[in-house]
Amino acid sequence: MFRVKRVLLVSTAALAAVFLGEVTEPILGAAPEYPQARFPSYVKPPTSIADVMPSARKIVRNKSGIQGSGMGVLESGETVLLVPDSDAEGMILDAIKAALLERGVTTDIKYNYELAGVTREEAEALRMARSN
Repeated sequence: MFRVKRVLLVSTAALAAVFLGEVTEPILGAAPEYPQARFPSYVKPPTSIADVMPSARKIVRNKSGIQGSGMGVLESGETVLLVPDSDAEGMILDAIKAALLERGVTTDIKYNYELAGVTREEAEALRMARSN
């Protein structure tokens, strides 16, 4: 009895595999046609500081950060130094500076290459040389 059930089960599985192969082969044999990739219309790159300000306000109010405290711990009347990399976007930095100014925090921005005493072009050349 056990042997008959096993044979019946195996033959049923084999029959199902053959049937599925016949059904799916024409579908899988044809090359699938996908729609052309496109950039989502709801995601638009910012064109001004006003576009970035809502996110900048959230950043400067966040009290926790990746490496400890976020900018939200800064209080009115304090001064903070931001040291961005040479490839940081000026519009984003200006938005963060404006958002901090709204909170009464003075911001100084010094790029890392300025602290090293080199020009932006020299810093970019060094970065490119290190990446190769």
